[in-house]
Amino acid sequence: MGLIISNPQDFWKLAVMSFVSVTMATGIYTLHVYKLRKHFIHLKKLNSYWFT
Repeated sequence: MGLIISNPQDFWKLAVMSFVSVTMATGIYTLHVYKLRKHFIHLKKLNSYWFT
């Protein structure tokens, strides 16, 4: 996209597009992991690390 929008004053558009695409990819991956594993993190493992 930097070749298409080459004006330095329009760099904010590239930054916004990048942020939105990474945020969307994170959300899609999180939903995928939740559907497969039925949870995001292992709370029992975290508790065993913190309270040992």
